[in-house]
Amino acid sequence: MEARNNVVLEKVTLLIVEDNDADFRLVAEYLKESPLISFEIVRATRLSDAIIMLSENKIDAALLDLDLPDSKGLSIIEKIYNHDQGIAILVVTGLDDEKLGIEAVKKGAQDYLVKGAINGELLYRSIRYAVERKRAEKALHESEDRLKFALKASHTGAWDLDLIDHTAVRSIEHDRIFGYNELLPLWTYEMFREHVLPEDREIVDSKFMSAIENKTDWNFECRIRRVDGKERWIWAVGRHHSDAFGRVRRMAGIVQDITERKLAEEILKRDKETFERLVQERTKDLVNAQVELERAKRLSDIGVLAATVAHELRNPLAAIAMASANIQRKAKDASSLEGHFQVIEKKVFESDQIINNLLFYSRLRKPDLKKVDIYSILEECVDHAEKQSQNKIVFTKKFDSIKNIFIEADTLQIQETFSNLLNNARDAINSGTGVIEINASHDSESVKVIIKDNGSGIAEEDLAHIFDPFFTTKAKGTGLGLTVCYQIMKMHGGSIGFKSEKDQGTAVELILSKKGKNA
Repeated sequence: MEARNNVVLEKVTLLIVEDNDADFRLVAEYLKESPLISFEIVRATRLSDAIIMLSENKIDAALLDLDLPDSKGLSIIEKIYNHDQGIAILVVTGLDDEKLGIEAVKKGAQDYLVKGAINGELLYRSIRYAVERKRAEKALHESEDRLKFALKASHTGAWDLDLIDHTAVRSIEHDRIFGYNELLPLWTYEMFREHVLPEDREIVDSKFMSAIENKTDWNFECRIRRVDGKERWIWAVGRHHSDAFGRVRRMAGIVQDITERKLAEEILKRDKETFERLVQERTKDLVNAQVELERAKRLSDIGVLAATVAHELRNPLAAIAMASANIQRKAKDASSLEGHFQVIEKKVFESDQIINNLLFYSRLRKPDLKKVDIYSILEECVDHAEKQSQNKIVFTKKFDSIKNIFIEADTLQIQETFSNLLNNARDAINSGTGVIEINASHDSESVKVIIKDNGSGIAEEDLAHIFDPFFTTKAKGTGLGLTVCYQIMKMHGGSIGFKSEKDQGTAVELILSKKGKNA
């Protein structure tokens, strides 16, 4: 970086491949006083010289004449890219060769300029935008590579099902789960169904139809028979996508081979030594995957999230290993084992919650606003939380005032917000008994919902960080639930606030605009 008139300039190294001295001097003169970029210009008069310069220097952009003494035509672009995929290429054509410039862009050039129509502002702007587009393209490819690596490392396949013709687009890992070494040219729901064991098909079909009709997630576990005849367990989750008329047209999600987890559950019941060995092997695999993820990450959000997930998994898995070690030491005293098994189950559940929260967080998008019955959504979420509490917690419902009140919102995102906050309130009641009070009111512009518990509360020093990704209190949590709630409310143009004191309970206040303002 250098400064010009107290403005810090970005430095860009530009390779000009031009054998005409006058044209080269004109371009150099145009770029001498560019407003925001300091250009370091290097020149080559032949393609062979340009390739040498690419090998010896870090070049950000190249301005190419496609008529050189040792090479002519569009092949020059391919030869340049063979030596540097990250360079931004701009092509210079004659007045009567504009068609050639368009073909050059199709071959991968970022832009083309016409001789005789170039001025300083046009040249500067074209180079600047070309460099920025190339950098964005490179960042996107790196992010995609990291996502593919994360899916592969976790043995997770991605799929996107067209609900009109039941054909699906998938990742290679998806097809590998079903025993195929290569991505099949076609995959349909019926092909998937043929892999499901006959005794599991009815429940899978039932959940599939229910998810479409009720516009809920498709979430199930079942047994499949791979193409090689091996029987495996899979877990899959899918989320529907509607068109502009509210009709469900697509469902997208992930599938994961959970055979090892199912085997571990059986082994846990029968053979503690085999279970301990399996847990230690899986812990080692996950630690190795975490090391690889840290090595692969650079600057993209996906890399940061993947590394954080691996880090967050380490604590519950370490607890599993410790519990298993205690089992081995205390195996002679059977009555002492029950507590360790409870630790194992709890920590495995926490690991699943971390992954599920991350997946929902990474899929957050601009809300699909539609008129929704906010009372029905809240009532459904409260009823579900009440069932999960197994009558150990009293739920006080004081939201009849919003009956028949409709707001513009994304149903799934609002459901996720209510469910997360109700689960947090339930978890905060450490003793297993307590009261959760749900209040709601509305005025001409908004709906207010307050969820209050008499649980453990939040320390004052933690309140400022509760919406930070992966921040957890000392009590419990995966560190993404409240981040998801905050992002959803922000995207709806609403707000979320906490009032809490340690050991004095917590009150969460949500305000949703009736007009569904996107933020």
